[in-house]
Amino acid sequence: MQGLHLTADLQGCRCASAWLLDATALGGACTDAVRAAGLQAVGQLFHAFPATAQGPGGVTATVLLAESHLCVHTWPEQCAVTLDVYVCNFGADHSAKAHALMDALLALFEPTAVDRQALQRGAVSVPSPQVPAMLLAAGRGERMRPLTDTTPKPLLQVQGQPLLQWHLAALQEAGVAQVLINTAWLGRQISDCFSSVFGLQRLMDKRKQLSISYSHEGADFGTALETAGGIARALPQLGPVFWLAAGDVFAPDFVFDSAAVQAFEASNHLAHLWLVPNPAHNPRGDFGLSADGLALNLPADDPAPRYTYSTIALLRAELFAPPWCDIPAGNPGGIKAPLAPLLRRAMDNGRVSAQLYTGRWTDVGTPERLAELNTLSCDPLP
Repeated sequence: MQGLHLTADLQGCRCASAWLLDATALGGACTDAVRAAGLQAVGQLFHAFPATAQGPGGVTATVLLAESHLCVHTWPEQCAVTLDVYVCNFGADHSAKAHALMDALLALFEPTAVDRQALQRGAVSVPSPQVPAMLLAAGRGERMRPLTDTTPKPLLQVQGQPLLQWHLAALQEAGVAQVLINTAWLGRQISDCFSSVFGLQRLMDKRKQLSISYSHEGADFGTALETAGGIARALPQLGPVFWLAAGDVFAPDFVFDSAAVQAFEASNHLAHLWLVPNPAHNPRGDFGLSADGLALNLPADDPAPRYTYSTIALLRAELFAPPWCDIPAGNPGGIKAPLAPLLRRAMDNGRVSAQLYTGRWTDVGTPERLAELNTLSCDPLP
């Protein structure tokens, strides 16, 4: 029957030993996680195995769900765990609950390495729908002063419309249904400008309606949380996979392609980045690009070519949980954190893919770049 089957192999678990050895403790944690995810337990079996010559015995914990099952197996002598979650989606879609349960168990065991797999079972193959998007719009725009003293940078006019509107229009055209915008400096101007639905014309075609929500970091914490901190704060409103783009980048030719979403969801990568040729203001670039499409965290003295991160990406929520990120879920404390260290950590484990984007792209970071853009045509390339 159609459903979602999630598995994960965990290595180097740094959790308390009770979660690997004590059947009662692990069983209680599993049932608590099931309940917190909104799933219904209908039976359970928790069994501790005896010690062997190789070390202490592990635990098998099984929770039968009205929706299907959860199985956990521990190998304390290897600090390893395997997780198996399956939910039937015939009567209702429980996929988000399955991902929430898996994320809670990953946080419990604190692994240093994770191999996650997802399998859609029993469903007729259909094109993957679009995923939500997050647009970054919380920065102060110091280099754009005095223009940004009274107007947030994403609302500065580029070729007749607010800079952020170019991304919103592209997302709408690609069929993305939900976008979240984080704000801080003059954030209410952004929400007042775009409200909760992009474009009145969208009301006439529900299939392409773009709903907008906001994460007002300035109102909540008095300051912006940087990129990773802001994403962690917004994560409960996104999903297991989402688009990311900076609101101060002009890329009128970029397509938020659902085929890219499909390819990314079928991979085991934590991020897929679009890189661009290095602009004059970033001549050394940011990341390398391998022949097989992996982003590379090159040493400073490596002569291999580097490219600039365009600030457009597909990301998994898993990147913002241990072992990649230590910010608590939802970032309730307002921790500030950049994104680059998380990406570099994942690159070092071969979990970030990338491709070169050669369409028009500008980091609108100075008044001079803004003025230059406003002298150019925005007609599509031939």
